[in-house]
Amino acid sequence: MDSSDSESLDACQSELFPKELKFDLFDDFSIIKPSEWAITRIGWLQTKIDRLHRSRNSVQRRYLKRELENQKLISTANQVFGFNGWSSVLDGSFEMSECAEEDGRFKMKVLTTVKLILKDGTTCSATGTGRTQNASGRAQALSKCKKEAINDAIRRCIESLPNLLLESQDRKQTFKDY
Repeated sequence: MDSSDSESLDACQSELFPKELKFDLFDDFSIIKPSEWAITRIGWLQTKIDRLHRSRNSVQRRYLKRELENQKLISTANQVFGFNGWSSVLDGSFEMSECAEEDGRFKMKVLTTVKLILKDGTTCSATGTGRTQNASGRAQALSKCKKEAINDAIRRCIESLPNLLLESQDRKQTFKDY
């Protein structure tokens, strides 16, 4: 084994128990606690989403689906946060996890990440998945998958905002215990 092999092995070593000081904890956006505005608005969003679920499930008892349409979720977020009170930022990367062609038809699956930002700086990010089957062209399949992945990620961000409050309350309780 020559010196170039030993250098490549040294570059691949991992540290099993790294020191906490190596990590910059204050660079993580999830540590920032939500403001009072965000807490009240996210609570209001949760009650509106719960009402939509209850009204939808009471009408369609046989079809108890947990997911709401993206249009209803986005319009509810616009009502709660205001039209300019929130925005979504696309990660910019699409990860194609599968792509297959059979008999001139395409089947594809794409993943992407979207970050939702409230006007007070509270952020939440989620990964969305887009799938298509039986598309006539590769470009058509890719554009449909991208659109579906972005919509799925935005929906997951909006639905996970109440979890952000629970995490911040748990973190606050943990810091009080120390």
